[in-house]
Amino acid sequence: MRYLPALCILVLSGLASLGASTPVFVVNGVVNDPTGPPAAGTAVWLSQDRIVHKAATDTKGVFVFTSVAPGAIEIVAYKKGAALDGLDARVVGDSTVQLTLREPDVLPVKVLNQAHEPLPGARVKSMFVGGRFHVSVEDLVDLGFPSVRSDDKGMLLVGDLPRGSNVSVTVAHRDFAENRFPPVPVTAKALPIILYPGVRLRGQVTTPDKKPAIRARVSVFRVGAQGQREFAEGVTDPEGFFNVTVRAGEYLVAAHHTDFASPDPKPVTLVDKDENTLDIQMQPIRTVRGTVLTPDGKPAAAVEVAYIMNGGIRDQAMTIRDGAFLLRVPPGEGRVHVLPPDGYIPENPVDTTLKLEKEAEVALPPIKLKALPEITGTALNAEGQPEPGALVSSVDLDPPQWTRTGADGGFRIQLPRVPFEHTASFRVENGRRFQRGEFKVSFDELTPAKVQMKEFDPDTSAARRDRIVNNLDALVGKAAPEWACRAWFNTDGIMLKDLRGKVVVLTLWGGFDTLGPGKNRITELNTLYDVFQGVDDVVFVGIHDGGSDASEVKSYVERSGIRYPVGLDSEPFVTFGLYQTASIPQSVLIDKKGVVRHYEMDGRLLELIKALRRDG
Repeated sequence: MRYLPALCILVLSGLASLGASTPVFVVNGVVNDPTGPPAAGTAVWLSQDRIVHKAATDTKGVFVFTSVAPGAIEIVAYKKGAALDGLDARVVGDSTVQLTLREPDVLPVKVLNQAHEPLPGARVKSMFVGGRFHVSVEDLVDLGFPSVRSDDKGMLLVGDLPRGSNVSVTVAHRDFAENRFPPVPVTAKALPIILYPGVRLRGQVTTPDKKPAIRARVSVFRVGAQGQREFAEGVTDPEGFFNVTVRAGEYLVAAHHTDFASPDPKPVTLVDKDENTLDIQMQPIRTVRGTVLTPDGKPAAAVEVAYIMNGGIRDQAMTIRDGAFLLRVPPGEGRVHVLPPDGYIPENPVDTTLKLEKEAEVALPPIKLKALPEITGTALNAEGQPEPGALVSSVDLDPPQWTRTGADGGFRIQLPRVPFEHTASFRVENGRRFQRGEFKVSFDELTPAKVQMKEFDPDTSAARRDRIVNNLDALVGKAAPEWACRAWFNTDGIMLKDLRGKVVVLTLWGGFDTLGPGKNRITELNTLYDVFQGVDDVVFVGIHDGGSDASEVKSYVERSGIRYPVGLDSEPFVTFGLYQTASIPQSVLIDKKGVVRHYEMDGRLLELIKALRRDG
């Protein structure tokens, strides 16, 4: 369970309400060519719930889509000889957008199998371009979107990308589990990606009356502390059959269809054999209607509302311009849960519980929002005295939160959004001593926290295998490789050999990675840098990938608020190669003797630094 990513909200005209059926809106727009007249004859695709519609721009560069339902959409525009442009958005009314075609570029990708051999026949499943728009390639190709596959040398040329942008690409293959690399600059350097052997899951999705459910979405996922992580998604064919490939393991499988209610996700254990099968039957629909209001009583548009049954989401909807929403759910007991916009929480935080049987429709009273309150508290050391400068960090939030206690041991945390279940767990840890405490808050009844830390023994064990992204096992226990950088920032230059006697916190990163783990790691490192101010045996060093020029990296460092030394890797990714890093961010802890000790911290970065300081 998680929030949808922040999207552009499209609503420019036309107040509509949820009457007897879900309303529909018009989405139109203009595609511009910056070097000449409007881009006539441009192909434009609009995807919603994996159903794709196609249009073409007229002589004035205008395109139109009618009958667009409220909710998330993906728009992609393409014209031969130009780069793609697009927009991810949430539609809550009739809307107009503008897209601009730019100079195109190509990103070469080297697709390898687990033995690092070239893998032909791989394809691009989807892309996320410039941090702005998704391109669901496998859904668009049937309506004319260009598609390429890797050749006998494993080379996959991802074309038509905006020059100077960044892109995240998901690569798929019929016989392998798909894989994705995080946002990287569009560069002439070939980027490697490894696909691992996959296990196929087949089955049929049927309607409540046991007929084939055509174009149902089937998702294979797991749920962890940071929310739902999807591993694969497929769409049923005209006979209701689906086929997805993932790595062997335990998963949940869910189905979604616009005309039926979703059943409970089914747990499956997928093993290495030729056939893993699972059939899913959709359920009849019961309708739940309601409205969401702002704190001043006005309609709140573009607010997500979810229906929870047996701990899982059965349906999600979005309020339109008049604040109305409509949920289509199965019979049985569930609860209506509002996912308010950033900075708000429902005035009555308790979810509305419903037990739907024969009634076809239920109307709820208005749900009003209020400002999200601040979390406050005081940290005490093991002796019961206020502890200044302690690190306060979240345990189960996405994105994670970090702050430090003030001179009086007090702390204040203003979350950007309310957690899904209105609860959050935090840890308070002394920056120098092995003292720690934990506390949990509930936004249903928020009161100041008082946390007394206790002595603890650090956990210096190896990282959990399922958390590892880059396998650096071959480096652990050996002398850390000397980095090689062609430019430095926040320093005239620094060499690993000169840092003996100090714990080195090395992070390989890219400033273009502004979403998710990349941004979170830099925020954590900035906070820990402050924790260790005045300490002479801990050094933070960043190495930026070699695909950017010095001026770009300088800008990234400044925008990210980084004050510790940052080097720009020598081409072609020399340091990244020495540290076996294909996915970023990657932090490595090097002890005072220059030996690699840890490379995946599992939320233990502070205690591991302290342990290496103590070990000497």
